[in-house]
Amino acid sequence: MTTKRKFNFPADAHDIVMIARTGIEFVVFVFFIYFAPSISLFFGFPQLAGLQYGVSAALFFSVIFLALTVIQRIKNEPIKLITYFESVIDAVLIIWLIFIFGGMNGPFFFFFFLAIMEAAFTFNIWVVLAVILMGIFSTVGEYIFQLYVTSFESLNILSSFILFFRLVTISLIGYYSHSFLTSVKKEQKTARKLRLAYEELKKLDRAKSEFVSIASHQLRTPLTAIKGYISMMLEKIYGDPPQKMKKPLENIYASNERLIRLVNDLLNVSRIEAGRMKVEKEKVAIENIVFSVIEELKNTVKEKGIYLKTEKSQKALPQVSIDRNKIRQVIMNLIDNAIRYTNKGGITVGIKNSESVSAQAGKIQIIIKDTGEGMTKEEINHLFESFSRGKAGTRFWTEGAGLGLYVAKKFVDMHNGKIWAESPGKEKGSTFYIELPIK
Repeated sequence: MTTKRKFNFPADAHDIVMIARTGIEFVVFVFFIYFAPSISLFFGFPQLAGLQYGVSAALFFSVIFLALTVIQRIKNEPIKLITYFESVIDAVLIIWLIFIFGGMNGPFFFFFFLAIMEAAFTFNIWVVLAVILMGIFSTVGEYIFQLYVTSFESLNILSSFILFFRLVTISLIGYYSHSFLTSVKKEQKTARKLRLAYEELKKLDRAKSEFVSIASHQLRTPLTAIKGYISMMLEKIYGDPPQKMKKPLENIYASNERLIRLVNDLLNVSRIEAGRMKVEKEKVAIENIVFSVIEELKNTVKEKGIYLKTEKSQKALPQVSIDRNKIRQVIMNLIDNAIRYTNKGGITVGIKNSESVSAQAGKIQIIIKDTGEGMTKEEINHLFESFSRGKAGTRFWTEGAGLGLYVAKKFVDMHNGKIWAESPGKEKGSTFYIELPIK
């Protein structure tokens, strides 16, 4: 089975340019061979008639190079060596053309720069040096010849300056042309390496996500079974356990719950990163979700000796189109975090439908404000990143993995909403905002 050959830049681009340029030269040379005598008679340029011999030689080389280039490309082999010779011969022909039209002091001198840039396009410094030296020797040779013919009478400061200017110009054009094109080649190589590295990272990331997903699925089944059995033991379905076993069983149940939450977070992360997380929206009253979460957490709040209250807008709240389970998980995560990081005072949960966030604007806000540990600006900047935890988190809740807020943000993003946090600083509490579109 044959695979389609990919376009390789700059190698293929270079080959295509050289083939196109050689083809254009072929057409131009044929034109000059047939029409040079007529042009010379019509415009009064007798020297054009003498170009036929040189153009014939150039056409001969052009045909050879074009044929060799096409053959090499058909064989899928590089044409660098051909273009090296072609660049040098082009430079020779340009020098010859320059001398036909007045020499290196004539108007065609600057055409030699095209030969230098063509040599630079081959990305080979030796070809560039060969063409530059050819131009330098031609310029100096003509200068010496003119001095010899005029018995050195034309030697003056101006002629010496012109010679120096031409030599420096040739050298600088060659240097900067080669440097520029070499830097372009290096950047293309770097970009190609980065592209390959990125593809490799994507493969590793997919492998990581698949591993996490498989491992999480395998863990969730036994954890659910453990939860069921311990729950039945605590409910005395298997009989009344000894009093001294009650606390250890409760600890096992709580630890198992933390593991289940961690496994669920890992599963959510792997599904989100793999693009397999679906959103099933329905019209719901957001306050009912908030009240159910508060009802579930009221015992935890009571044990800690802090308050948990709600502040509902006096205006009637519209229903919102959301995935009930995902938004409930977001609210549960934020209130649960607030409880863990608050040792005195309490948490206030507000549902806002004010002028700034109104039903008319199509937005509704849930505000969770606590009097807990607070956060620094640096902690807030990294708050919603995966596996990111603040100092307060590692001090108060060692079991956390730093995935809850990351998953919460992803769930809110799926609803085209916003989630963010604010805090005046350490020991000054925190406020989390969830903003959801009503439609």
